[in-house]
Amino acid sequence: MKSILVRSVMLRGEHFQPLEIEIQLVPGLPTIQFLGLPSSGLKESAMRIRTAIRSSDFQMPKGRQILVDIRPRDEKKHGRGVDLAVAMGFLQLTGQIEIPNIRELCFYGDLGLSGDIMAPIDWTRVRILLEGPLVTGVGPLDFAFRGGRSGEGLSVLTHLRDLIHYFRPRNLQPSDAPMESAGELLDEDLKLEPKQAELAKLAALGSHSVLLAGPQGTGKSTLARIIHRLRPSPSQTDICEIETWTGENVRPLVEPHHTAGELAMVGGRQPPRPGAITRAHCGTLLLDEVLLFRPEVQEALREPLETGFVHLARGPESRKFPADFQLIGTTNLCECGMYAPTARRDQCRCPGRIRSKFETRLRGPFVDRFQMLAFTDAWEPAQGKVSMAELRREIAAASDFQKAVGRGNGNRRWRPWKGASPKEIELYESLPKEGSERRRLSIQRVARTYADLELRAEINEVDLFRAKDWALDTFVALKSLMSTTSPEL
Repeated sequence: MKSILVRSVMLRGEHFQPLEIEIQLVPGLPTIQFLGLPSSGLKESAMRIRTAIRSSDFQMPKGRQILVDIRPRDEKKHGRGVDLAVAMGFLQLTGQIEIPNIRELCFYGDLGLSGDIMAPIDWTRVRILLEGPLVTGVGPLDFAFRGGRSGEGLSVLTHLRDLIHYFRPRNLQPSDAPMESAGELLDEDLKLEPKQAELAKLAALGSHSVLLAGPQGTGKSTLARIIHRLRPSPSQTDICEIETWTGENVRPLVEPHHTAGELAMVGGRQPPRPGAITRAHCGTLLLDEVLLFRPEVQEALREPLETGFVHLARGPESRKFPADFQLIGTTNLCECGMYAPTARRDQCRCPGRIRSKFETRLRGPFVDRFQMLAFTDAWEPAQGKVSMAELRREIAAASDFQKAVGRGNGNRRWRPWKGASPKEIELYESLPKEGSERRRLSIQRVARTYADLELRAEINEVDLFRAKDWALDTFVALKSLMSTTSPEL
């Protein structure tokens, strides 16, 4: 018996699976029978396809059953995007339309009961992952249709009725207009006081992980979002990565609530699916009230912070997802939120046993993963003098310098011994022995960012001295601060 093969795709979580769909007519009732582990949703699409075909003035076969075999057969298939492929294959098989190069096309679209063809919600990610021509449907009025990474082969159909005499999809040129970010805009009139501005420049340019600690109302969350907005524009390679995992082409800002579990944060299930840290890939993961996150969530973040990847194994399946993000955490230093390292310490009324819980969390290995720590209670926003435009100019110039020397992704994972001069090695060896080896490495990385801001190839003593303030002294002060608990009330 005569049959036809058409191509489609399936996204299962983040897994991209090409599909080969074989369609054949056999004696029987005029129904559509799916083979190859179809889900209940795919079985429902049989009625949609039949109704759409009839509504578009095409004919269903009399005394023939339509068998649709979807390969590979060892994975359960959902119905998203398969409607269009089945309809096009059936119409070609029965001679009601003629598409000479049908085997070279990939069909990914949903059908309405009247024959309308619609683009599935995740068509942009399919477009990015797929190599070659894609045929899909129309989207909402504000849908930004774009081609693939090279702008190739995107075709859009509106209705099955348009195919009665010929196949002529409307080819759209790829749009160079960036997709809008859903995040808040940066306030151009906002000014930071010098210490805030210095921290924002370092964190944004170096992509360092930062912990902002202090009383409530001192601007911790606001500064965290400012740091994200000040980060240099992503490279074209980074944009491709971001589009793959988020469908957008701007740096993502992911802000999970502190009640989020390990599954939501790092991913899981069967088959393994990525979580919030993969959505933050090439962007920023902002953990507001970071100490309130569950201990297992904090522990699960330690590996991605070091490697930039997360490995998930569930049953027989194992996946490796990217998770190269900048971590910014904010926290109070006590439960009431009023404990401060300096002037307002006496305003805290937390019992000692409550303060001790925060002391334990702040001394844990998770906090040691932060490269920089800043106390926010001494800042005076009213004395803000540094504008956003000024900060962006400095960061842009330093970013160009980094790219010119082959360091276009910040200094979060920069290795100081690679290419270091004898003078720099001598300086590194003179660093204080306090804290962990990770503290010493953080000092060197922050010092590298100080040098980049001044467009210098070598790190000097002043860079290390200033970096020590953010990457060591504040951590030592935190331990000293937490060792003094308030008396029981």
